[in-house]
Amino acid sequence: MSGRTVDAAAGPDFVPVAEEPSHVELFANDRCRVYEVRLPPGHVTRDHLHHTDTVYVVVRGGTIRSDNLLGTSSPTRPGASAGRLRPAGWLARRLLVGWIRMPAGTVLWQPHREHPVIHRVRVSARNREPVRMLGLELRGSEPAPRLCSQPGVRLESTSEGSATYRLEAAGAVLVPGSGVLTVIRGEAVLPGAARLSLGDTVWIDRPGQLRVEAGAVAVLTLLGR
Repeated sequence: MSGRTVDAAAGPDFVPVAEEPSHVELFANDRCRVYEVRLPPGHVTRDHLHHTDTVYVVVRGGTIRSDNLLGTSSPTRPGASAGRLRPAGWLARRLLVGWIRMPAGTVLWQPHREHPVIHRVRVSARNREPVRMLGLELRGSEPAPRLCSQPGVRLESTSEGSATYRLEAAGAVLVPGSGVLTVIRGEAVLPGAARLSLGDTVWIDRPGQLRVEAGAVAVLTLLGR
């Protein structure tokens, strides 16, 4: 991440994230607003403002960089699956070259409410495919429900009002409340719904059961009110 200055005489030349053309809203309700970001190789976004706490999920990875407006930054908390070495490597690469590689399935949480950030995202021209990410802007403040411990279920991160899990070939999973499900690999099935495959993102509005098939990976963020 690098800092940039702007010409004060030109005025603020940025837009809210909801108006940045690459950030397309999928759905919104009283718990969250979910948008998808598709960034083709070589793409550069407009400068845009994030001011709502957000969970990020990388659906298709790639090499990117974030150039922040000087004086704005937001702490990043990687999901548990990143381990300790990968975030350290990201930090080193940010400091040395600015570019980092985010693999599919990466989960990040950023407290933009307390730490608003204005930035532009650059995508490496060497990427073979567009980078795809989801942003889950959190609107609730009550504690989120939790999944029961079972094989194939890993708690990635928590924040005020959210709990994000990685589901890896987990079989049947009892979802205790509302949340957002995204398939990263393979297929998942919700009762009474079509099979979900790579990149599919759905709102789960009530408790129920889902099935994560063999070889599949999905990310589920449960939300409080």
